[in-house]
Amino acid sequence: MKLSALLGSTCIPSLALLAAPAVADTNVSGDSRTPLVTATAGNIVVQKDVELEVSTGAAITVNSNSNVTIEDDDSDTSDDEAGRIVAGKGDGATAILVQPGVTTVISNAGTISVLEDFEPEDEDANGIADGAIASASDRYGIRLAPGGTVNGSIENLGTIT
Repeated sequence: MKLSALLGSTCIPSLALLAAPAVADTNVSGDSRTPLVTATAGNIVVQKDVELEVSTGAAITVNSNSNVTIEDDDSDTSDDEAGRIVAGKGDGATAILVQPGVTTVISNAGTISVLEDFEPEDEDANGIADGAIASASDRYGIRLAPGGTVNGSIENLGTIT
């Protein structure tokens, strides 16, 4: 068979699919401060009794057709705690950032925290903040980034604060 006939056949796209590297899933089984990206981490599970904490940016970025699960504590009598994601205290802190164009299932049965230490001013002591209620901005527990469609679902049986 001539090369020109081979290039026009349907076997070339099939070969291209075989060349894509497989991505293993990532089970976060110990406390970590390393942000994760699904394009390299695959499906991500934050296991019970584990904390994924980042100081800036997104703790988990979903940029491929992968799922994210934050486990609960199994509701048994053990002293296990639910999986936990803690995002940074600064501008743009995000626990889970979902990029457009992906299909994903986000399942949170654990805890997502995007908190900061900030005491708003109450100059007239009426219990109502007189100015800003936060020092940081653009902070999200789970954010679907603009610019396209995301297919899938988000299930929150846990806590987002």
